Amino acid sequence: TLKKGDLLALPRFAEKSVDNLLSSINKARDVSLARFLAALSIPQVGEETAFDMANNFGSLEKIKEASFEEIESIYGVGPVVAQAVLDWFKVAGNKKLVTNLLKQVKVASGGSTSGKGKLAGKTFVFTGTLPTLERTDAEEMVRNLGGNAGSSVSKNTDYVVTGDNAGSKLEKAQELGVRVISEA
Repeated sequence: TLKKGDLLALPRFAEKSVDNLLSSINKARDVSLARFLAALSIPQVGEETAFDMANNFGSLEKIKEASFEEIESIYGVGPVVAQAVLDWFKVAGNKKLVTNLLKQVKVASGGSTSGKGKLAGKTFVFTGTLPTLERTDAEEMVRNLGGNAGSSVSKNTDYVVTGDNAGSKLEKAQELGVRVISEA
């Protein structure tokens, strides 16, 4: 809800920096359902769980109306996570937060892509600083193409994508013989 005048009144905020900030904010108003869920900071719900819930339910309304059993039936979601999601959406302050956020952002529906696309059945793990992409953007690209984005390297990992300052994940990939590739 920030306006140009709000920001120009702040110290060290000139016209150009205010315009750049407002431009970045406006670009961030379109968000995937998975990113929206992860940003709500629901206890026990990280990026992977948010992505799985978005793929399973497809819309925020369906998630808000889901039963304990429906949430728990998602692969990788147990009773603790299911209860945390139910409890979070019952809190009046959280309902108000979501209502207010939805006035400012557009949440895209999340349909299932798992098992479909060029990367179906492949698991990617990212390590280091990628040259042109944020890690979350790269992981989302993999998921949108039907692949899985893992957080740790195992014998089930198909590719480790490395950037600058790659650490122990690169070493583990080399040790296990997992194919190592660059962002390009």
